[in-house]
Amino acid sequence: DTIDKPLFFARKFDPTIDETILDWLDEKISRRDLSNTAFYLQNIYHINDDENNLNKLLKLIDSYARTILIDYQEHRRNCFRNDTIQLEQIHSIFQSSLYQGYSLQYKYNDGEQIEILIRLNSFTTINSQQVKRFEIGQGLDSKEIVFIDRSRTFMEPKLVKVLIEWESMTDNDTSLVINSPSGAVLQRVKLLPSIEPLIIDVVFPVVSSPEMIGIWQMSIIKENHENFLASLNFVVLLSDEDQTLHIRYLTILKKFWSISNMCTTNINSSLCNDLSNQTKIIASSDCFQQRWSYFFYDIKSDW
Repeated sequence: DTIDKPLFFARKFDPTIDETILDWLDEKISRRDLSNTAFYLQNIYHINDDENNLNKLLKLIDSYARTILIDYQEHRRNCFRNDTIQLEQIHSIFQSSLYQGYSLQYKYNDGEQIEILIRLNSFTTINSQQVKRFEIGQGLDSKEIVFIDRSRTFMEPKLVKVLIEWESMTDNDTSLVINSPSGAVLQRVKLLPSIEPLIIDVVFPVVSSPEMIGIWQMSIIKENHENFLASLNFVVLLSDEDQTLHIRYLTILKKFWSISNMCTTNINSSLCNDLSNQTKIIASSDCFQQRWSYFFYDIKSDW
């Protein structure tokens, strides 16, 4: 069939909705192939926003992302004496409805832009068909029963929520165990069979201490056999601005998050024609060809 008049299909971005039907509609209307899975970007910071409003976690993620730009920027300074870099945007990245991490977009003073994809290293491990969902977060969408923040990285939390949904559960010998970075048990909760998703509050000490800093583990286990039905990791950091803690935080982030991809928007510069050959950074890809990138072609832009 031919389309005899312009059509516009609008979507309300909501990664909690099954995107399969939306992708199907996109393919039918645009006649483009989305079989390689679509990426969805949710903007959480723009240069027009006040950078002081960035929360402490995003500031740490920004510091982490900039570590890979140091070498690149040093080589650029051979060409641009007053070289500067500006954070343009931050997006949460979803692929096939699953949260992947953050993309951070930077712009140099000559117009070149670099985008970095930072992914979670640790995802939920489910070893039993009894467990359908096992997630942790703070802000919970009570209507959709999903977490708004999915980074699993918490700044001095007093309370976090755990979401457990059973595929099938009939016994009463199952517990949720929360272990600190040192291995100490913070909390052990008896789990009961339930048709509805379980939402459990995990309370942290009122007075935070450096012992809380690090990667925590949370597990669903069978008490009688100590079998792990499911497990996940999460990070706890303090809001202290101490520089030594900041360095420690970056070390922890590098274990929990990974810089998995990097792309650039190529520009022609008479000052730095061989810049790409000078830098020690592994050749990055073209942002316009990366599905996770803000610059990737939007199939609806020419309808």
